[in-house]
Amino acid sequence: GAQVCFAFGSGMTVKFFPLFFVQDLHLSPVGVQFIYVVLPALIALSSNLGTRLAAHLGRIQTMVLLKAVGILMLTLLGVIGCAIQQRKAVVVVSVNQTNSSTVSHSDGGADLPTVTLVLFVYFARMVLANCTTPLNTAMM
Repeated sequence: GAQVCFAFGSGMTVKFFPLFFVQDLHLSPVGVQFIYVVLPALIALSSNLGTRLAAHLGRIQTMVLLKAVGILMLTLLGVIGCAIQQRKAVVVVSVNQTNSSTVSHSDGGADLPTVTLVLFVYFARMVLANCTTPLNTAMM
C-alpha cells in the first residue's frame, strides 16, 4: 500500500528534476549528468544508514522518520523552486529617454548558494528516501 503510493509519487516528481536543474538552476547537461553519476554512489554509501538508525529507534519508527524527513525535503525543494520562479518573474519596467515604457525580464538564473542548497537538499532527500529499502526488504 504505502510503497505503491511512494512509487507513484516518486514517478511523478523524480523524472522532472533534470528539467528543473536545467531550466531553473541553469545547470549544463554535463552538470546534470554529474548529479546522476554521484547520486547512486551516495545512495550506496548510505545504504546502511537506515539499518544503523533502526538499531536505536526500531525499524518501523526509522522508516516513518526517514520517509517523513524525505517528504519535508521534497516540499522544501518545491518552496525553493517557487522562490526561483518568482525571482524569474520579476518584471522591471523602465522608462527610456523617449518616455516609452519597456519591459525586461530578469534572467533569473539561480546563484551559487541557491544551487548548492538545492543540490544538498536533493541529495539528502534521495539518500533518505532510499536508505529505508533494506529495512523494508527485511520486514517483508
